Amino acid sequence: MGDARARKGEEGSAVKMTATRSEAQQMALGPGKYDDEATVVMEMTRAAGVLLMVMGGDRGQGFSFQGNIELIRQIPAMLRTVADQIEDDLNSPELPRP
Repeated sequence: MGDARARKGEEGSAVKMTATRSEAQQMALGPGKYDDEATVVMEMTRAAGVLLMVMGGDRGQGFSFQGNIELIRQIPAMLRTVADQIEDDLNSPELPRP
């Protein structure tokens, strides 16, 4: 864990942001229930930031973000792009239908 945290410190102020389904209208700064997993992903990928979303996990729903404030500002646009791509894929005639 030391490498990722040291690297975040070099990049400027690191931010850890978490939320759970029960906190739908809130953003909490600080470690969350999936923060350790986000740290592992960050170290494995040598990423500048990680957004980890967990659905139906052993600790419930939630997400953890690690990175600097500039990366946080990119998240809304990135999520919109991902959502658009998912909708396009779901509407594809190549997708098997039930």
